[in-house]
Amino acid sequence: MKYNKEKIGVDVLEKFREIAEELDIYLKEGANSERLAKLISQRGSLTVVSYINESLELWLNGSEQIGKEQEAELIMMYLDLYMEAMKVSKEATVNALNMFWLGTKEDPELEYMSSYTEYCRKKFELDKLTPLIKPNSSFSEKKQFGMEVTNTYAKGVEFIGKIFSTLNILAEVANQNNYNVYKIWRETIYQKIDRFNKITNNKYVLFSQTINRKIRNGESHLSLSVNIRKAVLEVKIVKKHKTIKEEIPWEDFIKIDFVKIGWMIQAFVYSQILFFQAMEDKENYLTNMQKLTSILSQKNNEGVSKRI
Repeated sequence: MKYNKEKIGVDVLEKFREIAEELDIYLKEGANSERLAKLISQRGSLTVVSYINESLELWLNGSEQIGKEQEAELIMMYLDLYMEAMKVSKEATVNALNMFWLGTKEDPELEYMSSYTEYCRKKFELDKLTPLIKPNSSFSEKKQFGMEVTNTYAKGVEFIGKIFSTLNILAEVANQNNYNVYKIWRETIYQKIDRFNKITNNKYVLFSQTINRKIRNGESHLSLSVNIRKAVLEVKIVKKHKTIKEEIPWEDFIKIDFVKIGWMIQAFVYSQILFFQAMEDKENYLTNMQKLTSILSQKNNEGVSKRI
């Protein structure tokens, strides 16, 4: 079915262009990829549709990304949920996705585009700082770096919590359930994840696994700090009205937990680009889905090789 762009959210596309303008400031300061630099320079002359397609292709055709196969798997899971919701109500599905980025006419404060920008800003700042930290860096420098890492991670987890608001709405739509948008929006990340996995019978449990279990089980505001001497991340969480301190080895946190939230967030954005293409740009959609399938095939082949 062909959709009118107003229905699927031309305003969302314009918002993507606006956010691109802001992100360009950070990218220009630290871009080391010729293709990325070229895309930034071309953005002003490209249509919105062309720009977001180029952004997706940059990722699909890249070879330096860490966890590309895992991210591709998340993209496919997002798309599967969108399609399940679309089978029940195309309008409710599109409205849920539009609401995430723009809010509603009645309550524009429901938008989360600004939260995405803030997470990206923190991530870009951290990426610039990372090469400056060496084994012989001072204690205060390492402490400051640790704080930047945890602040960026906290922003990412906060944003994923907002993604789960939309995922819950889509899951309710797919299951033909009644739901209250404001109630879903007000839930803690623990409540949102618990609700989502129950509604979907753990079909998409990979989403919740992108957040460390010790962190996602907290019932209130996330509190993280770095203990440099012990080389651990200290997590304070509230469970049953008690504050509990958990520890995560710093190396595990950096190599496993930190990268996963990036996959979850980026996959969410790319899945919506593909969702738009599926309805408005079939040729590019089919081409990009073939590339995505190829990435997943590589992951499956690697899994077979390891078992052998």
